[in-house]
Amino acid sequence: MLKTLQFYVLREIGKTFLLTLAGLTAVLSMGGGVLNMIRLDEVSVEDLAHLMMLVLPVAATLTLPLATMYSAAATYGRLAADNELTACRGSGINLLRLLTPTIALAGLSATVTFGCLNFLIPSLVRNLDQIVGADIPALLKKRLNQPGRGLPGLSRYRLYTDAFDIPPAEGDVTRLVLTGVAFLEMGEEEVSRVGTAARVDFRIDRSSSVPQLSGDMWDTHFFDREANQFFSEQHQRIEPMSVPISLPPRIKFLNLPDLLHYRRHPSAWVEVREMIEAFRVLVGRDAAARALAASLEEGGTVRLDLPEMRYEVRVREGTAPGSAVTRNEDGSLTMTAVEVIETVGGERRRITADRGTIEVTPAERLSDCRIRIDLYSDVRATSGDREARGAVPRDSYRLKPAALPAEVVRSTMAMSDETLLDPALTANLDPRVSRQQAALAEEISATGRKITGVIHQRLTFTVSVFVLALLAAGLGIVFSQSQLLVSVGISMIPGALVLVTILMGKQLTENAGTEAAGLAVMWGGLGLIAALDAYVLLRGVRR
Repeated sequence: MLKTLQFYVLREIGKTFLLTLAGLTAVLSMGGGVLNMIRLDEVSVEDLAHLMMLVLPVAATLTLPLATMYSAAATYGRLAADNELTACRGSGINLLRLLTPTIALAGLSATVTFGCLNFLIPSLVRNLDQIVGADIPALLKKRLNQPGRGLPGLSRYRLYTDAFDIPPAEGDVTRLVLTGVAFLEMGEEEVSRVGTAARVDFRIDRSSSVPQLSGDMWDTHFFDREANQFFSEQHQRIEPMSVPISLPPRIKFLNLPDLLHYRRHPSAWVEVREMIEAFRVLVGRDAAARALAASLEEGGTVRLDLPEMRYEVRVREGTAPGSAVTRNEDGSLTMTAVEVIETVGGERRRITADRGTIEVTPAERLSDCRIRIDLYSDVRATSGDREARGAVPRDSYRLKPAALPAEVVRSTMAMSDETLLDPALTANLDPRVSRQQAALAEEISATGRKITGVIHQRLTFTVSVFVLALLAAGLGIVFSQSQLLVSVGISMIPGALVLVTILMGKQLTENAGTEAAGLAVMWGGLGLIAALDAYVLLRGVRR
């Protein structure tokens, strides 16, 4: 007889659970809550249909706990209101044994929730990324039809083109050819360069997990506002750079094995990795600037080799060594009484100026950084021993940028992560480098705390499905109500309290100094609900 009653209860709670799950899933998915994770303005109709097939399982995962709690409260509340539980108690049946269907349903929901949170949803997020970012040339083409929008990977540039073409793909490499191009390069607050190019040839390489964008610009003419000078180049190379995906990498989208891996090795996380490489570039730039300053202060010559020419930069004879070179706060160098010997082929030209600056320009990779020298005030050029007849001194002149010394690049790239994070490395370096190193160390620590918070958030959320379902069933029996609003209140209020403690605990876990307190809040909230379960089931239901 007990098994018959348990099967009857399982059937009733199962029907309510399935109907509630279907309704809540439809509302959450079609209402746009999950679809807000993606950018629908760049998704085709066919992709949208595919996306909905991926969104529905995600929405169902989020509604499983709510459906379990509501079905338990509504089913046992109706049984109590109809005096069916009173009849069972009068027959000598222990009502706690009628909770077996709830335990089974809660255990199943908790298991499915755990699997979905740690494996299914991260996998679906990757599928979303593959759909939205699958056709990068088409995405670039669409962005070009919307003037003023930055291109993926080229957010600092605004491109305007007369025509574009997408040639057939060659293996994993696809191309996008632009003709009649005008471009703006944005600085931190305003436009830094404006110019034109006869043709731009983009190449997108998808052979690796992260697409790489590179290319070439032909016959370029541009005005540099900082140098206040026009430049013309027959060819400019666009160095390879990562194309941002539609869904940027987030810790909350990682599966459980990846979370555990990055918890052990937080410096391997992509955002931390980017900061480490950016810090490596900063260290290399500082080392190159110091090497240049040391050479000039000692009265030596800085030799810069370019493919078609060579520069020899030094301070003119007779200048006091102590005032020849000054290190600025932004890391650049200021020189006085500058002399440059420019050699092109077999011809030599001497350029002098009252003042000059040397800056190691930033780039994503250290090998792409360049040494840029600007000359100011009474800039004169002489060929051989004579100044050009009728030449007028210029206010400013920029030398062509040169690559960093190979030894600086080699030694900096050989540094391990431990060496870069060693405080002794920055003891005598620029204060900017020390501050960046401290920020990097804090980011690594914060990443570890975030991963810990996500892992425990998923675990506590999974366990909460079980304890809240039992509490909802017990409260349904105690209140003996079958009305919809009462059942909703009984199931949702404890769930909201647990959700608040989980979110609060996660935030505390991510903050420095409160990690232990955050974990205590998350698991303490569940412990409180478990204690309430024991009180309601042992005192209220059995009475």
